[in-house]
Amino acid sequence: MGDWPTPLQLVDHILSATDRAAGPRDLLRVVKGAVRDLTPGASDGQVFEHAASVAARVHHLLSVELDQRQARGIAARVELVGPDRHVLRGTSFPHRSLTPKEIERRRRVALVPEILQALCRLRPEEFERLCRALVESLGKAEMLNTRPSHDGGVDFCGRLRLVQEHDAELARAFGEGIAVFVIGQAKRYAADRPVDLASIRELVGAAHIARQQQAIEGRPIWGGLSLRLCEPILPILLTTGPLTAGARELARAIGVWAREGAQIASFLAERGVGLQRHGDRVTFSHEALAAWLREPVPGGDAA
Repeated sequence: MGDWPTPLQLVDHILSATDRAAGPRDLLRVVKGAVRDLTPGASDGQVFEHAASVAARVHHLLSVELDQRQARGIAARVELVGPDRHVLRGTSFPHRSLTPKEIERRRRVALVPEILQALCRLRPEEFERLCRALVESLGKAEMLNTRPSHDGGVDFCGRLRLVQEHDAELARAFGEGIAVFVIGQAKRYAADRPVDLASIRELVGAAHIARQQQAIEGRPIWGGLSLRLCEPILPILLTTGPLTAGARELARAIGVWAREGAQIASFLAERGVGLQRHGDRVTFSHEALAAWLREPVPGGDAA
């Protein structure tokens, strides 16, 4: 035999090859199947021996990867269940322990790959409009899309106010005025083209320039929007591709709100954007996504 697959290679294979609707299986059986797929010339005894020797490490790496994806809001194809999380099943498997609401959510999440493909096929200006709509859905917003020839590396901007959940009028008034000024970039890339450190630094530079322009020149930044003296700036970067580990770490360290394609697609899936129901089935529709993008967005465009 040649080289045996490493635990990391086995984890990658399990994550990509397991069907979302796959029923529960003992993880050791899954690891044996992955070893068999990656080393077709090995005997059954060799496959079992190697699978048994790496199963614990695969379990650890797979657990960490799934937990990290969940923390970042990325839908996974599989999940680990059971008392010791040693049983693997597809996230769309309709287990009897799931509530109807959870089954519905999982049906939507199963469409994340289709949604991500559709996002990558949008025109850049369509993706910018989508990003603006996503930010507006996070609270009360006054957002603008900038003009390409005058954007200074910024695709959308505006003021995002925190949504008040209080029913009482005085309680709502107490939190009135809490807001951040958003400066955003929308990068519509291929699904496998990463965003690196340079893009994060470019966005931070645009935020500093906006602050200095307002302070020194005292004129509106884009479309008549003015940045108030003590108003916090929130740089936002949204992309259809992945973020490199370095870009993700830098964004977290300096306060840039960055989200990659899988996170955006997962968010849209749970919100039902671009999805249609046919009885018990939920499907993705390019026409439904296009119709959502055509809906009027308050605010218009910045000059």
